[in-house]
Amino acid sequence: MRLCRRLNHTQLGILFCGYHWYAVDGTNLTGILEAAAPYLKQANLSGSRRNPHGFGNIATIEPLDEGELDNFALLGQLKKIGFQGMIGFQGWSEGGDAYLKLSRSLRAFRDMERRLKAHPHWAELKLLP
Repeated sequence: MRLCRRLNHTQLGILFCGYHWYAVDGTNLTGILEAAAPYLKQANLSGSRRNPHGFGNIATIEPLDEGELDNFALLGQLKKIGFQGMIGFQGWSEGGDAYLKLSRSLRAFRDMERRLKAHPHWAELKLLP
């Protein structure tokens, strides 16, 4: 964001990676997306869970229908800030049947879109006292 602010060029933007946000910190999603909103061009999603085994990897990359990362809430926050850019699926290093995993992820994504349209309040993030 510092670079985008400094250069202030319409062709320069940010891609929000749900996996990296989750793996590094996983907090303050609303604040991060609101701050990035003026520069946000794309977002990518993946299923993910924190790696309990600690084999050097902080979190996994999985199909959208697996893991603990709440992509429904993430999509809701993107919608809340008025994001209209492209959304992609991050499946780097998954292995196995790529077609099956992409198909499952697309199905999960379309279901999240449908639920978000029907029940936008379900994606509201509330902080516990």
